[in-house]
Amino acid sequence: MKILLIDDRKEDRESLAELLGAYDYAVAAVSTGAEGLEYLKKHGADVVFLDIVMRKKNGIEILKDIKALSPEQDVILITAYATLESAVEGIREGAYDFLKKPFTNDELFAALGRVRQRRQLLETGNEARIADFSREIIKSLCNFRIGSKPVGQKIARKALIEFLNEDIRGKHLLTHREKEIVEEIENGLSDKK
Repeated sequence: MKILLIDDRKEDRESLAELLGAYDYAVAAVSTGAEGLEYLKKHGADVVFLDIVMRKKNGIEILKDIKALSPEQDVILITAYATLESAVEGIREGAYDFLKKPFTNDELFAALGRVRQRRQLLETGNEARIADFSREIIKSLCNFRIGSKPVGQKIARKALIEFLNEDIRGKHLLTHREKEIVEEIENGLSDKK
């Protein structure tokens, strides 16, 4: 799996690149959105880790540029200044996932696993497995933390209803089954089987 890191904090960029490299991921790391876009044009990447708070251009603006270049690009936003609003905005603009710094190795590799699993499921078209996978994404949003407390299902459901309207669902290229699950959540059903 080819990974591109875009983070203007040298220490964060280098430590994450070193960790991923130790697990045999092919990693490129750049400090600006412009460098990241140039890299993607020339080399491509399976996953982009993108910091939200950067000096020259913020990560949400860079995310928009990445999605304009490659709408299917998987982007995982990372930030030390996480809010539910920034998570919602990032997902609204096409981010696949969201990690709050400092994140654990388990959280990092779980996010990469979700990207890999989603790609495999889309290739095979297995509707039952896609449903299970979608529940995991929903649980991830429900467990999003503000400070030390998870936001919980009620707030997460409200956030989903806010941004998962029909045109945004299309932007995320949800499968038919994923759209059904989002509609079930909007109608108040649980993320449990």
